[in-house]
Amino acid sequence: MHRFLLICFILVGVIWSGLETQESAAPPPQRAPDSASPARARQPAQPFPRVIAWMPSSWDADAALRSFQAHPSQIDEISPFWYGMTASGALAPRTGAPNADLVAAAHEAGILVLPTISNSFDPARVHTVLNNDTIRSQHVQAIVFEVISQNYDGIDIDYENLLASDRELFSQFLAELAVALQQYNRLLSVAVQAKTGDAFDWDGVGAHDYAAIAGVADEVRIMTYGWCWRTGCVGSSPPGPIAPVFWIRDVMSYARGRIPPSRLIMGIPLYGYDWWPVDDPDSPLNGRALNWQQVQDLRQQYEPQVQWWESEARGAVQEHWFRYGNGHQVVYADRDSVGVRWQVAQEYQAAGVALWYLGSDDPAIWDFLGRRSFSTPTPPPPSPTPEPSPTATTTPTPTLSPKPSPSPSPTLFPTLYLPLTMLKYR
Repeated sequence: MHRFLLICFILVGVIWSGLETQESAAPPPQRAPDSASPARARQPAQPFPRVIAWMPSSWDADAALRSFQAHPSQIDEISPFWYGMTASGALAPRTGAPNADLVAAAHEAGILVLPTISNSFDPARVHTVLNNDTIRSQHVQAIVFEVISQNYDGIDIDYENLLASDRELFSQFLAELAVALQQYNRLLSVAVQAKTGDAFDWDGVGAHDYAAIAGVADEVRIMTYGWCWRTGCVGSSPPGPIAPVFWIRDVMSYARGRIPPSRLIMGIPLYGYDWWPVDDPDSPLNGRALNWQQVQDLRQQYEPQVQWWESEARGAVQEHWFRYGNGHQVVYADRDSVGVRWQVAQEYQAAGVALWYLGSDDPAIWDFLGRRSFSTPTPPPPSPTPEPSPTATTTPTPTLSPKPSPSPSPTLFPTLYLPLTMLKYR
């Protein structure tokens, strides 16, 4: 009898100990308050969004540097596109990286430097890193070592096209990285693909859990562009808008329910696309990305009639476009389209805007962007024929729902590969 009571007592003790341990388990790591960041404290408070710019180093690098040097008082952060990553967890520096002179110049001007690490749209290498505890830890260590040794203010993670099954592990990786960076008072920025619903089961957008990421990152940069790409558009064929305002508003409305305004960054495109017909029944149009100067060269050579695409059946578009040559149609960003999106960012109380990309900018955008030079841009009146393609305006818009069908249309996926879709074809 005594032995039976002793066994019962031990079992009760074990069970109680397990419950106590479970209840006292540490909560998942969270980011530090904004006020705890010395890097952020170097910058003055401002009543309008911070200006963040991705900065290429292996294409349009000279133009990017000139733009940076011309507007240091109007830029709050730069993210040089400096690193790739490997399946072993190591970093792979790109052309021009690192650049100590650029870092020093930025710091001298009070600009934060958060270089970007990209997976080049390859989900496999990220899957390998995330699913191996040792490699994932080594990846975190490699990032932190590079940030500290190069005197960066933090890092920007741009891992796209990820597997939906890696959703939780990706969030866990970011939480571990955030804790490691906070030990050195460094910032974590995460670029996420734009979406209007969670789409848990979808590769790409489904792997980015907005709420979980916002719980650990200092910035969540939503890439609100890429509605059309080289050979397609959402729910239609090109030509079409780069980032229609009606869609941006839908994305921001969804994001506001999951990301605090103090960490919410809205992407703004500075590029354009030139589409032309090709002899291919599966893809009747081909396209190429254009920077600002290339658009101006076309305008000077062909003298086209530039038109303002005010709206279509689904809502506001607000981008410029023109036709030239043998069937070419161009849609592009400029002062007017950027100004509209700058206002949308303020409407949704975003903490900042992220420009894709420095060096492709219309110089006139700096008339109103920035913490020391602010005015309200006025968009031009709509042109008589604002729609470059009936196809782009008559096809219904597909909608994302929290639980999409098991086999969603494959034509939706290319628009989710943001913000670098354009680079794959340069």
